[in-house]
Amino acid sequence: MIVGPENIEIESLDELVSFTWYKPKVNRSVAEGFSLAENLSNPKGAILYPKGTELNTEKIERLIKLRDNNSDWKFSFSIEKSEKLNNTLRERIFSDFKRFIASKESRTEFRKFMEKVTNIFEKYKNEIVNNIEMIYTLYKIRFIEEMNNPEKMTPFYNHLINTCLFMMGILGNCVKYTDRKFRSEDIIKGAQVALLSGIGGANLIEIFAASSYEEQKIRFEEGNKNSSAAMASNLDMEPDVIEAIKLCSDYPNKRENILDKDDNVSDYANIAVIASIFNARISGLYGDPAAPKNVVDNLYILSQNNEVKKLFVNVLAKSIKLGYLFDFYYEIEKLSKACPYGKHGRPYPMTGFKSPVIYVCRGNVAKCRHYVSSSKSVTLFKKTGDLEVGGYGRCEWISNELIKFYDEFYEQIKEDTLSKQTSDE
Repeated sequence: MIVGPENIEIESLDELVSFTWYKPKVNRSVAEGFSLAENLSNPKGAILYPKGTELNTEKIERLIKLRDNNSDWKFSFSIEKSEKLNNTLRERIFSDFKRFIASKESRTEFRKFMEKVTNIFEKYKNEIVNNIEMIYTLYKIRFIEEMNNPEKMTPFYNHLINTCLFMMGILGNCVKYTDRKFRSEDIIKGAQVALLSGIGGANLIEIFAASSYEEQKIRFEEGNKNSSAAMASNLDMEPDVIEAIKLCSDYPNKRENILDKDDNVSDYANIAVIASIFNARISGLYGDPAAPKNVVDNLYILSQNNEVKKLFVNVLAKSIKLGYLFDFYYEIEKLSKACPYGKHGRPYPMTGFKSPVIYVCRGNVAKCRHYVSSSKSVTLFKKTGDLEVGGYGRCEWISNELIKFYDEFYEQIKEDTLSKQTSDE
């Protein structure tokens, strides 16, 4: 596939089938807008379809039959870059954004985060993907991966879009968790930085697709360093978007550069790098997928080493609720220290159906106004953590924040509390 100023050159019928999304096995027909820029002839010179013909499912099926019956026939196609095709490809890219949003909404930790992302995406999508050449640049990367066995290729196209989604979510949540407020212009530019900071490397995927994960990572970073900013410039991006992409491309070797300044360009680059690292690791871009909370732990380490801004790592963690376990134990510790009778409060996970983790009094201090001895008390038949065998009344001194954690993260809190108690035994 070669994208020219006016036409797109397709070198084979197989390429055309992929380019038009025709997949008869899954009952997917040809999309609209694929019109011939030149006459399509057979090897004998007879015109099969004249210039201007819009290819549809029926016409492509006919070409496939002609090729099957004439194995020596070779086809090449010139497709017009029309407004209709531009809109078709743009909508296809947008449908990929929506598909990845939907896949993340199925996960508890991402659900509310993706609600924010969806609102931002729907509001600004046309400003983010704002010119025709950007559409073709992104679609070419998608096309290369699909033509070269997407099940075996590293999905860099997916990575670009997912990085953009996490970028939008962090930008949109900064106003909630920090004193920073990004304007509409910042959200659009930041999303463009995230979307385009990897195009230099992704554009070369066909060259290094068969390499090891480690080699792919090296070549991807080299491609970004050598080409991403230049490609963004060719797409007529704003100067600060190009500058931020340059910072992202230099990041593997010059990490201090994105921390030197406290300005929007540095912020765009910081958030894009954080979003890229996060998605690469949770998606298993270069190996096995990692748990989101483990990736955030690693990002906090990077922030402590002054390699990314901690401010934006905090926003990511809080936005996708990865801070809930740390906050849960912080609340437990805070309440325990506040106990007027000697830090007797202990979290205990009940095992009944949909029962919450409850807060028991280790000292059974009956005179405490928060102490409740009732049918909801706990009786232990073996030592659990620092709770000896015996019965324990319930402490009702539960903060509002802890109750919210119970309501929203019951299963995770229960699992983590159990594992923590097991490790203490």
